[in-house]
Amino acid sequence: ANPTTSTRQETVTCESLSRQVKVGHNNNNPTLRVILIRHGESMNNVEHEISRENYLKKRKADPELTSNGHLQAQHAADYLKAATNRLFSGIDELYVSPFLRTMMTAAPISEALDLPAKVWTDIYEVGGAHDNGVGVGGLTRSEMKNRFPTYELPSEVGEEGWYDVSRNKETKEMGKRRIEKVFETLKEWARECAREGRDRTVALVVHGDFIDFLLQAAYNLEGTAHVFPCYNTCITAFDMRADSRPLVLAHNSVSHLPPSLIKFDKLLKC
Repeated sequence: ANPTTSTRQETVTCESLSRQVKVGHNNNNPTLRVILIRHGESMNNVEHEISRENYLKKRKADPELTSNGHLQAQHAADYLKAATNRLFSGIDELYVSPFLRTMMTAAPISEALDLPAKVWTDIYEVGGAHDNGVGVGGLTRSEMKNRFPTYELPSEVGEEGWYDVSRNKETKEMGKRRIEKVFETLKEWARECAREGRDRTVALVVHGDFIDFLLQAAYNLEGTAHVFPCYNTCITAFDMRADSRPLVLAHNSVSHLPPSLIKFDKLLKC
């Protein structure tokens, strides 16, 4: 089905698929499993639901989660901890975008899985950190340490933030190229799995357009956006093996959320 037209984009998984994937793991064919989790509802999402004009007027460069966003994040954390869906279980490492909304979403997931969240400064949302097109630094190292003391921060996060303000607002083309490089990093991790003869599962707490463009990179698609739209805190998963095309196992799964926390009619507006 076309993901841009279906009313509810949710994964269909089954035990036979899960068993097939697990057999592949044990068949001398080591796999990198990548689990993508979109952030919870942010204040910008709410402004965009009203209208694009309202969003452009009230947009914040680095918004916090709403109360619904916090609830969505906790549901995702509880679901991943319970490991009721084996496709999303056994996470070895947790990475997070340096934006506030993703770092807030990752907090209950990090606690539930007993894994430190590792800030990865290349997995931010398309557009970057900007205020009306003018680049801003984003959270500083001190701010991250104060708000998220258990997170692991890379050296490039300093006291002027993590974003290169000279980039100003990142264009979609710039964003696509950056995310293609992230995909190349994931491919290298898959090759490391093959060389070392071990499986590895990584989870990334990221953004809607980031997930869209990462999947486009995986399949050499040339769309501009919304080829793979996402609900807040949806879960997408794919397997990567050395030098082969990724296998998408699930996209935009929101089975962990109650219907009251899924805005079915706002798929492309939040």
